Amino acid sequence: MAAIYGTGEKRVIVFGGIHGNESDSSIVAKALMGSLMQEAVPEELTVIVVPDANPDGLFANTRVNARGVDINRNFPSTSWRSEYRYNNQFPGIEPASEPETKAIINLLEKSPPDYIITLHAALGCVNWDGPGEQLARVIANVNGYPLCSYLGYETPGSLGTLMGVDKKLPFVTIELRNSRAVELVQENLPALRAVLSYMASSK
Repeated sequence: MAAIYGTGEKRVIVFGGIHGNESDSSIVAKALMGSLMQEAVPEELTVIVVPDANPDGLFANTRVNARGVDINRNFPSTSWRSEYRYNNQFPGIEPASEPETKAIINLLEKSPPDYIITLHAALGCVNWDGPGEQLARVIANVNGYPLCSYLGYETPGSLGTLMGVDKKLPFVTIELRNSRAVELVQENLPALRAVLSYMASSK
């Protein structure tokens, strides 16, 4: 399910719940949806929010989808490789083999974004791919998380490598802290609103 807010020329897509055992990412995405319904969206923006990108995984509380594939290792980036199966991160038998991956790619093709934000958990930092560092800094200045240009491990076949590294799109990932959902919303909803305002004002 994708919810659309605003009608501006600049398009932002926000993803939560890509990993089903990171339900806090879905909760924060839904909090953003509530905020966008109650407060004005910057007129320059169209914001698309996908809070439950891996619904079967969220239902089962598993990182992977119903077929045991890590959606965030299944995207057709130049880095995708079939042998990467470390720590419950099976990438699928081929790139974009999964219905969830295909649905996200279809959205990206039908509604090409200018910016992408993903929500994950629970490393407690702000990461970026491609030309997304300034977006990461805007978010970190508000939520207080440290910046992390490298997560400490490779992410072949991730959405960030496909859209940030390969396609050079500003791409930022908020890695939520390991904390109560209410605290994560309090920290990150203002940060998300701040980065949306920054995107609206940037040229």
